Amino acid sequence: MKIGVVGAGAMGSLFGGHLVEAGEDVIFIDVSDKLIEQLNKDGLRINSGGRDRILSVNAGRAESFNHTQDLLIIFTKGFQTEAALRSVVHLIGPETWILVLQNGLGHASRIEPFITREHIIIGMTNFPVDLESLGYVVSRGEGHSVIWHLLGRDDPKVTQVAALLNHAGLSCVASPDAIKAIWRKVAFNASMNMLTALTRCTVGELGDQPAGRQLAYDAAAEVVAVACAVGVRIEVADVRETIDDAFSFHRDHRSSMLQDIRAGRRTENDTIGGAVVAIAKDHGVPTPLISVFSNLMSLLERSAEVRQAASPGGRSD
Repeated sequence: MKIGVVGAGAMGSLFGGHLVEAGEDVIFIDVSDKLIEQLNKDGLRINSGGRDRILSVNAGRAESFNHTQDLLIIFTKGFQTEAALRSVVHLIGPETWILVLQNGLGHASRIEPFITREHIIIGMTNFPVDLESLGYVVSRGEGHSVIWHLLGRDDPKVTQVAALLNHAGLSCVASPDAIKAIWRKVAFNASMNMLTALTRCTVGELGDQPAGRQLAYDAAAEVVAVACAVGVRIEVADVRETIDDAFSFHRDHRSSMLQDIRAGRRTENDTIGGAVVAIAKDHGVPTPLISVFSNLMSLLERSAEVRQAASPGGRSD
């Protein structure tokens, strides 16, 4: 299967690398010339399942490729989705499918202008993966994915994609519960990702503090209430169990938001905390903690932009 991984960051590299190892025809599409050069010259280094290896991969900007892809897997940040899809529109044919495994909410609506709804697969993945350095990713601990058709129906293609990921060692199930899994992860990310970014803590460092644990539990409960208000029935106990598992087994993990803040990059706040707050307002659900977290994240991002613009060689916009 011809597979294009759009966004060769930590998660995109993990998935793409595993698919390369499984013998699939994979291209890595990104906008970072430094990353593209690194991947093509020295390969993609992955440490997962206790194994460290370097894989020969094919990376480039979208315009470097011209073959229609059977499957595009989107791993950009939410705010990058539309620009990314515009860049790869020439790789989308009548038989192309898109798999959306991004963090947060509202991604499918950004993709619909570029492909028929009948060819969109939504889902959630929770593999813990860190970008150690350019072209080197480490996955500490186990994870899984849940995927389903955007239109909520059983489809052979969804089953095929799940089997493909499983064959590549990326545990995946095709299930109508994917929408619940998405909201559970949003509850997890809106508490854990934002808290670790705001406190500059690893998952373990946050969990070692009773106040950190309680804040994570309380923030997650707010998101669960919002999910229930829109008709997605998830349980606080399930999200809390996932948080506790992270505290116990993913102690050294640095969340993507923490990595972004440390690097002075824009985070996924808009599609996680910001999206939850907007939906909560529409349904009259109070979210005092998530609102504060989201506002603080916005301030941090703006501070990073100001610092970057003021630094030598920084942006001037």
